Order: sequence, then C-alpha cells, then structure tokens
Amino acid sequence: IVNLVNLFNLDSVVLGGAMRSILPFMLERAKATVTARALAQPGAEVAIKVAGREDDAVYGAACLVLDAIMNHPITYVRSFAPSPNNHG
Repeated sequence: IVNLVNLFNLDSVVLGGAMRSILPFMLERAKATVTARALAQPGAEVAIKVAGREDDAVYGAACLVLDAIMNHPITYVRSFAPSPNNHG
C-alpha cells in the first residue's frame, strides 16, 4: 500500500476482495504503516477505507472509469474518434 501511495500520489485507498472480512481488524495498523513509511505529502493526505460491499471490485472499476471520464472528458471522447490515418 505504501508503494502505491508513493508512486501514484493517491488520496484514497479502498481495500476489499476476498480478505474484506478481516480488513476492519487490520485497518488501523495499515493506516499507521502508511503514515510512518510513505512520503510526507501523500502519506498525510491518504484515506484508507474498507469497501462496504461484497461486489466491491465491480463498483471500484466503474468508479475508475467514471472518474477518468469526468476528469478528462476530451481524452475520453477522442478515444472514440477515427484515426486520421484510418480512412475507413
């Protein structure tokens, strides 16, 4: 988690999946580790949460897509435009 926070300058991390049932017991330790080992700026700002749904991976993937569309709509629309080299 620390490496991902440092590498991508994350503002939040949502944990879930097969180990979701035990994550509430590990959450405080994960937060303390990130605070102690991450770079100062992303480490101080990151929020670490446990997903609240069994099918959280689907919702997380959907959120990533919607986030990309909302934050960079022109890039998303251009991805559907025909290539200038493609005349078909």
